[in-house]
Amino acid sequence: QIQVSQVKDGKVVYEKEDFQVSTEAMNAKPGVAYRYRIRYYNKDGYGSDAAKVYGNWSGYRYFAMPAISGKRTVSAIKIKLKKMDCIKGYDVFLKIVKGAKSPQGKMMLGVSPIKNFKATGWKKTKTLGKKATQLTIKNAKKGKRYYVRVVPKIYVDGKVVKNDLETWVSK
Repeated sequence: QIQVSQVKDGKVVYEKEDFQVSTEAMNAKPGVAYRYRIRYYNKDGYGSDAAKVYGNWSGYRYFAMPAISGKRTVSAIKIKLKKMDCIKGYDVFLKIVKGAKSPQGKMMLGVSPIKNFKATGWKKTKTLGKKATQLTIKNAKKGKRYYVRVVPKIYVDGKVVKNDLETWVSK
């Protein structure tokens, strides 16, 4: 069983006995910080009348997807961020792939689990404050594809907690 609630007010937004779940299935919205927890259950007996026996809830884990958009110009990457509650700031990572065509225009957006950035060639380029609304990466060169990952720093009970998701744009 999984239970997802908003960090800001604790309101439960999704609760289901399901093994596979996605941000789309739980209707998670960009710009909102969430916490989630799980617990196991087993049926005591057989058939449709078997009672469910629940274990203890796990501790909370957290995720937040910033509401971002990006645009590539001739010489820069411009990213816009919408303000989020319960966020202390953002860590920004950059990966540049040479030889990949990258036309100007709107950038592709995605969300995925946090990965080991150092092992895959990512470099932390900036840390933004919680009031940040935009980010510009200057001197973007032709013939290179730029991937930008934006990871919100979720602030709970006076401390920053680990974010289990990252949001990225590429062009």
